[in-house]
Amino acid sequence: VDPGPTVDRPTGSAFQIRLGSAHSGAVLATIAPTAVALFVSEPEGSPRNRWRTRVADVELLGQRVRVRLGEPWPLFAEITVDSFKEMGLFAGATVWAAVKATEIDVYADG
Repeated sequence: VDPGPTVDRPTGSAFQIRLGSAHSGAVLATIAPTAVALFVSEPEGSPRNRWRTRVADVELLGQRVRVRLGEPWPLFAEITVDSFKEMGLFAGATVWAAVKATEIDVYADG
């Protein structure tokens, strides 16, 4: 099964994310923090992009928590305070992140 279009991380790591539409040439991919879902165990379902990572840092923003993720794809996730507490997250915790391919915006680079 063809995984569909992908984009490589610019640092040259082998990690790729799957995109919802084809692209050509160099691109920039953006992912909104609200599009990143966090799980304490490997998720199943439709999101094409799932990876294990660590919580690098957390910041309380009213009723939301901004979670900075570490390698292999450092991103931010925004979740509710209730979700944060229920998951028992803290800096250094291992989590699974997931992003639907259709939630990734792609722009020509150049």
